[in-house]
Amino acid sequence: MGWFGDPDVVDEARRRFQAFVADRKSLPAAVRLPTLRIVALSADSTLYGALYDLARKAGDPLEKDQLFLALAFAADPSLAQRTLEIALSNEPAARTGPLMIKQVAFDNPDLAWDFALSHMDALSGRLDEGQRSSFVPSLAAQSTSPDRLQELRRFIDDRVALEVRPQVERFYADLEFRLKVRAERLPQVDQWLAARADTREEPSFRQTNVITQGVGRRGLREAERSARAPPLRGAL
Repeated sequence: MGWFGDPDVVDEARRRFQAFVADRKSLPAAVRLPTLRIVALSADSTLYGALYDLARKAGDPLEKDQLFLALAFAADPSLAQRTLEIALSNEPAARTGPLMIKQVAFDNPDLAWDFALSHMDALSGRLDEGQRSSFVPSLAAQSTSPDRLQELRRFIDDRVALEVRPQVERFYADLEFRLKVRAERLPQVDQWLAARADTREEPSFRQTNVITQGVGRRGLREAERSARAPPLRGAL
């Protein structure tokens, strides 16, 4: 429920993170990743800075990767922009940078897309041959902007070799389908959430599961905001 901003879960994640900053053994490995990611998701600049400091100072390569990847969960656009710049610096491992950019695209797809297009040379050096054709289109496929569909079409037509184009076309198909679902289903989700906000009816797990499958986590969060409904309970 931390992904939906449940205050109790977020507060507990932050409490555990502060303990982790003081004592690196205080956070069991089994809950370390979800804790770091929930903290990053709703982080302000202070929390983000603390997480970044841990990532820079980490000596263990695996822990360092986990911490840098956690930065990429920050949903705030200004922090997401910082993450993108860090991703192509010399601080994270070369293979970790593209993973950070891909994670940023989950909540800030257009930001990640624009950044990748303006840093193609630096990005290409961190991708293997198979990734170079598909990585940027995969970022666009996370978007919810109709304009991105046209830009992705041009990118594929102008920059993707014919022999690998069939594999890349799936990202165009994914985005086209997502935009269609969003246009058709999101108004229904807005109405559903608004009705339950008015009646204070608690949605069931099955109901929230159906909604999540229809529009995805990001669409659900946006629908919650537009309906001004409280965070859903029972999902995840």
